[in-house]
Amino acid sequence: GLIMEMNVSIGLPKGAKDVQVEKTTGRFRYTLKTDPGSGRPRLDANLRVKPRILTGAYKVYAMGAAAPDHWLAKAVLRNTGSSTLQRLRVRFRIPGYADWGLWTKFPEVVPGQTVVVPYYPVLEAKVAQLQSKTPVNIMIEWRYEDMEGKSHEDSDGVRATMMGGKEYYFTNYRFGERDNQNWYEVMTENKDLLAAWVSREDPVVDEFAAMANRIAGGSPSFTSPEAAITTLHAIYELWVRNKFVYVSPPGLVDTSVSFDPKLVQNIKYPRDVIRDKAGTCIDLAILYAAMASSLGIDSYLALVPGHCFPVFKLPLKKGEKERRWWPVEATGIMGGMGPRVHSWPEVCKAGTDQLQRVFAGQMPGALVDIRALWQMGVTGPE
Repeated sequence: GLIMEMNVSIGLPKGAKDVQVEKTTGRFRYTLKTDPGSGRPRLDANLRVKPRILTGAYKVYAMGAAAPDHWLAKAVLRNTGSSTLQRLRVRFRIPGYADWGLWTKFPEVVPGQTVVVPYYPVLEAKVAQLQSKTPVNIMIEWRYEDMEGKSHEDSDGVRATMMGGKEYYFTNYRFGERDNQNWYEVMTENKDLLAAWVSREDPVVDEFAAMANRIAGGSPSFTSPEAAITTLHAIYELWVRNKFVYVSPPGLVDTSVSFDPKLVQNIKYPRDVIRDKAGTCIDLAILYAAMASSLGIDSYLALVPGHCFPVFKLPLKKGEKERRWWPVEATGIMGGMGPRVHSWPEVCKAGTDQLQRVFAGQMPGALVDIRALWQMGVTGPE
């Protein structure tokens, strides 16, 4: 809900004329008459890489322009020579996990010009089967021609780490690069990737959700707010009947929070939570969202400092102009909010209190829209 105004200064090459900004892409276009120069061109390459790869969300990296923030590597190439280089081509690969990608091409790069090439790899599905951290090399190759038509080529590489299939981290910032007091910087950089853990069309989850639907009386949950609330209640009741418990993530020093965003956290897929009948706050919120989504209820994950809980948007009631939010504190089962199982009214109140504090600006928070991210292509492994 914030509107930000800023001034941005763009430095264009000397002699640039007819400057225009494309309305659809935001690109700057200009005409530049330049002497091709003499001597040999020289290409300096700086390869930046995100040190950790989330294999549980491996499909997201291939989305490219649809998820521009989730590049895996980025090549910054600058012509530091005294003449123009022509027909520059750049491509990447990860040996064993991603074949050579498509060439990114530039007709010419004039002296002093810099081009930036992000890498959005099409990773093989086997990466999601990794159980622990695995070192990999990210390789880059480039080729170009000088003004005399002579070909030049070179390559480089850098080491990165593929995380285990269930491992998740909140921020790409390394120690010393982030402000640990800035909640948004630490907590929200990778938040949308959590949607990849919310299983879509998993028969195990669908069957468990169908059990909850039978408890609710079998009526379609998307027909009215009352039917949706009844279904959400039935999901919680199903957990209680099956003696689901809340567990704290390992390595947690501060027991006043449900997780530490500075640590890598193992996040279970919904079918694993059903199998174990146990999960952290994020595990339980993800399972709740997966079951509710299976039954046609729009689901969200709410992130607040050190905690996560599910939030739902109820169907529009006749006469209402806006759909209502319905938060639930999923950790109200045994071991979460206290030594006892909390009632349905209690877990709804606890969730509502937290969401209202976020909406009122009394506590930082962010919502992850599961359905919208699924439609964008943020989905999990098979």
